Amino acid sequence: ALVVQPGTAAQNTAVAETLDDLIARRVAFLTAYQNAAYGKRYADRLAALRKAEASAVPGSTDVAEAAARNLFKLMAIKDEYEVARLYTDGSFAS
Repeated sequence: ALVVQPGTAAQNTAVAETLDDLIARRVAFLTAYQNAAYGKRYADRLAALRKAEASAVPGSTDVAEAAARNLFKLMAIKDEYEVARLYTDGSFAS
């Protein structure tokens, strides 16, 4: 019998995405969410963290990956303005 574990598909998808892809996608989202300076602020913070992590633990990206996900959650709070933006950009209607 085939046993399906919860979350397995999402985890496999996340593994295939590079850290650069993850950051680029989130920068694009934050730019659309607020503006280019906001997206750049996210990218700049992660670039500094990646540099520090590379110096401390060469070859590791664990801290940068966790920061990329969690800083994004903090910066992209889902509020009334985001709901309105998503509703009016046409993707909701389609």
